[in-house]
Amino acid sequence: MPSVWGAHGKPRVEAAPQLHVSISHAADRVAVAVTALGPVGVDLEPAGAGDFDGLADVALTPRERLALRRLPSEQRSSAALT
Repeated sequence: MPSVWGAHGKPRVEAAPQLHVSISHAADRVAVAVTALGPVGVDLEPAGAGDFDGLADVALTPRERLALRRLPSEQRSSAALT
């Protein structure tokens, strides 16, 4: 696992500098992403942590945003998290 923390707090594997690593946690959940293809990022938020609409604009593809907006508002947050 990461043995060095970069200047901006991103983990790095000193023995494998070609790997890009991202770690996030919220409550009792943890997400880890590792790739040699390029920078990667993960972010976990507790369910119900806030409004997803603003995040959807930057985190989802146009097709995903359209599908999400077609759902009733009370279903959007849970649908976006699956």
